[in-house]
Formats: sequence, C-alpha cells, structure tokens
Amino acid sequence: MINVIDGLIIAGYLAATVAVGIACRGSQRDIDDYFAVGRGMRGRLATFFVGVSIAPISGLSLLAIPSIFYQHGWKYLVVLPTLPLLWYGLHRWYFPRLFAGSVRHAYDLVEAHFGPRVRTAASVMFVALRIGWMAALVYAPTLVVLTLLGLDQSWFWPVTLTVGCCCTVYAVFGGLRGVIVTDALQTLVMMAGIAFVVGFIALRSPVPVGPALAELTRSGRLPVADFSAGLAAPFTFWAILLGWIVTNGYNYTADQMAMQRFLATGSAGGASRSFAINMAGTAVTLLLLCGIGVLLAVWYAHHRDPGLPAAADRVMPYFVARELPPGISGLLLASILAGTMSAMTSGINTLAGSLTNDFLVRFGRPRPPAELLRFARWSSGAIGAAATLVAGAVHRLGTLFEIQLRILSTFQGPLLAVVTLLLLQVRVRPAPLIAGLVAGVAAGTAVTFSGVDPQWVGPAAWLVTLGAAAGLERLAPRGVAGGAGAGNGRDSA
Repeated sequence: MINVIDGLIIAGYLAATVAVGIACRGSQRDIDDYFAVGRGMRGRLATFFVGVSIAPISGLSLLAIPSIFYQHGWKYLVVLPTLPLLWYGLHRWYFPRLFAGSVRHAYDLVEAHFGPRVRTAASVMFVALRIGWMAALVYAPTLVVLTLLGLDQSWFWPVTLTVGCCCTVYAVFGGLRGVIVTDALQTLVMMAGIAFVVGFIALRSPVPVGPALAELTRSGRLPVADFSAGLAAPFTFWAILLGWIVTNGYNYTADQMAMQRFLATGSAGGASRSFAINMAGTAVTLLLLCGIGVLLAVWYAHHRDPGLPAAADRVMPYFVARELPPGISGLLLASILAGTMSAMTSGINTLAGSLTNDFLVRFGRPRPPAELLRFARWSSGAIGAAATLVAGAVHRLGTLFEIQLRILSTFQGPLLAVVTLLLLQVRVRPAPLIAGLVAGVAAGTAVTFSGVDPQWVGPAAWLVTLGAAAGLERLAPRGVAGGAGAGNGRDSA
C-alpha cells in the first residue's frame, strides 16, 4: 500500500512533467515547428534527446517484458545481437533515402514512391494502430496504480482520466519539442527506477544470486532457448527473433513516431547518431528488465507467498506493493508513469501530425499556417481523449504483452512491407499494393485468433502483404491495377 509520501511523489512528478513539457515548447509559428521542430534538433545535446526519446520501452513494456523473463527465462535476450545489424541497415540504406529530396513529413517518402492512394491507406492503418496502442498504454499503469493504492475498480476511470489528461495537456501545448525533451527525461527516470529494483532484489535475495540462478536453470525455470518449430509453442527462438525483427523494423522505418524524430535532426548523420544512442539505451533497458524478471523468479523461489498472483504480468506490481520501502514505491510508480506518458504523448503528437499532414493538408482547401496549427492542437486533444476512453476495452485481449502484439503487429507487418518494397526500389502499382495491405491485416487478424503464439502475428502479416502485393502486381492487367506514374510513382490521372 502506498502512503502519503508516495502519493505526493507521484502527484509532484505528474505536475512537473506537464510544466516541463509546456516550458520546452519553443516557438510554434506553424505545423513544421509543431510537428518537426523546424528541423532544429541539432547539436550534441539535441541529438542525445532525440535518441533517448525514441524509446521502445514504454510503461506498458515496463510491466510486460519483466513478466516474459520471469516466466520464460533468458530466451528474449536473443534479440540483442539484432540491434547493431538494424543500425547498419538504417545508416546504410534508410536514412539516406529519408533525407534525400524534399521529404518534410513522415509518409512523404511513401507517396513519392507509390502514390497518394497508398499513402492514404497507410495513414489510415497507422491511425488505427496507434489509437489502440495508446489505449493499452493508459490501461497498464492504471492497473498498477489501483494495486499500489489498494483501490477497488470504482477508481478505474478517475485514475485512467487523470493519466490520460496529464499526457494530453502537455502534448497539446508542448508540440514535438516539448514531447522530445520530456520523453528523454522520462526515459532516464524510468531506467533509474528499473536499476533500483534490480539492485534492491539482488541485495535482499536470501541466497547468492549465482547459485540461485544455477538452481533455477537446473529446474527448468530459466531455459536459454527453445529451438522447436511449433507455431503454437510460446517464445520459441524463431518466434522471438522474427517477431522482434518485424516489430523493430516497423518501429524505426515505418512508424511516424520515429520518423518525425529522425526528420527533426535535419540530416542523415544526425538521425544515425540519434539511433545509435537509442540502440545503446534499448540494450541497457532490456538487460535491466531481464534482471528484474529473473531476480523475481529467484526471489519467489525462496519466498513462498500464497498471495502471489498467478498472472506473470502482475508479479512486479505485487512485489513493489509488498516489498519496497516507503517512498520507493512512489518513485517506481512515477517511473512507470514516466514510460507511459513518454510513449502516449509521442503517439498523440504523431497522430495529430498524420491527421494534419496526411489528410487535412492534402485533401482540404488551402489554409494559412495559423489555422493549421490550431487544427494540430485541437486534434491532439481529441486523440488523447479518444485513447483514454478506449482504454476501458483493451483488457479483453489477454496479458499486457499479448495486448501489445495483437494491437500492434496486425498493422506493423503490412506497413513494414511498404517500406521493404520502397527500400528495395520495387515498383508496385497502388491497387495491388493496397489489396496486399488488406490481405496482410486479414492474415494478422486470423493469426491473432488462431491459437498460434502472438509473436507470429507480425511476420505473418508482413509476408502475406509482400506476397499478395507481388502476386497481384504480376497477375493484374495494367489497365486494371491502376498505374503509378513513372518517375515519382504517383497515381496516373
């Protein structure tokens, strides 16, 4: 149970975050300032902020990932060697294309290669993906707050609305500059909280950590890897590796959240340096989360607790509520809220950018900069409110990790397929590609409800999109598919 001191820490943190986000907003003369900081995030400190702000570890991940290590051992660390390979691919092929020409908004590159209809379809999918994802972001820490404060379900909506409103306020007024600065600070707070829990469990463990880990490994609690080929088996080597590659291939090349930040650096070199910082932070955070999960397995192997939750993703909140000293529980909850607010405000700003640049600017009448900026702010508020309200429905999708996969991967695979074709310079006409996107979403949805491990959702959707688009491009007559114009790839009139 959290005491008054913990409550004051949490309230003070939320108030300080909103204040910092608004104070760091900078000048906002037009939507380029609001959504891309006028390409002004240059210099070492700005590069650091951008790199740290592109955090794949959100408040949702902070709860979900330790549960993986707690339940399935070291298996998930197989993803670490993929990070330098991903950096090389982005540095060598992606960033030079992103900064070539006159790309100013995230999906300009998609339109230049495949035409406006494909950009519109991709933008619709992105909006659907991120609304569901932000709802899950609000849902996860709400459960933690209820657990730590000892509140019943009647407090669900007051807590949910408080978290959602705090995120929305500084996303509306702070713009991307405010979001980047607060995201970076929140990521550092979150990492500090994780490191403290790792140290606390290690120091308070009833037996030395080394012998305890050896004991758990011998008992089968900490397997290194599972190389079985079964699609229904949870957390096999192949499912983890392919699922991670698709998820992070999307996160860094097709997700407008990351693309906005890369564009804000103003150059391919700046984007590459920011991603290198992000890669290092991701590796450290994953190792810390692994430490929490594995050490919790050690702890409860030697502390028999009849009240221990059966659901793995509730073990860490239970430990925090029962074992951490007063004041520290509030600090850790603040770090969980930090991850949530960091990711949610990024999502709000990015979705507002998508609605403004992918729809209003392209399809509406010409509007002056001040009117576009007002729309950007109003749409940010509406998006935050929508995600907060949807948060009450996501619990039906399973554990926190499964919620992430089932909401995100169904759309991540198809969107990554678009970027894959773009980077390979493969020309596919709009109609076959859009049909491929629909087929990919259908495939991801089918896998979600098939009993197959959820980590296969993204790879299945990615491969089906590529296969369907390529097959239809070859089969459809030129006059039927709808042509992409030569050169810039736009739809022919």
